[in-house]
Amino acid sequence: MIGATLLCLALNVFYEARNTSVVDREAVAAVALNRAEKEHRSVCHVIAEPRQFSWTAHHSLTVPKVKNLEEKKAWSTAIATARHVLYSKRSRRVFAHVMYYHATYVHPAWSRRYRVAFATRTQVYYLSS
Repeated sequence: MIGATLLCLALNVFYEARNTSVVDREAVAAVALNRAEKEHRSVCHVIAEPRQFSWTAHHSLTVPKVKNLEEKKAWSTAIATARHVLYSKRSRRVFAHVMYYHATYVHPAWSRRYRVAFATRTQVYYLSS
């Protein structure tokens, strides 16, 4: 049995960052945790909020139906990443103030309001204001 917080974090990693680096996967999980803590809401509520994470418009907050070995591995990695970020003091410390991100190929208007924390090959991460 997997807890709701772990499930929602794993889903976010799976749909938002499954084909990215370890840093991206951990940062994506940390962003949801950080927002939940700052807003005093559950991780699942933060992730399910409309227009916050692109995948939630097309998928539900339930375990995905993995269709092949590659997806099965990605789901296992997503669970392991979510568990690590949820329980690792080091990981939480490294990503403590990261609140937002977007893919490098988009330039949302909201991004001008925040300071860049760091960027990877696939994502740009921002600090809270």
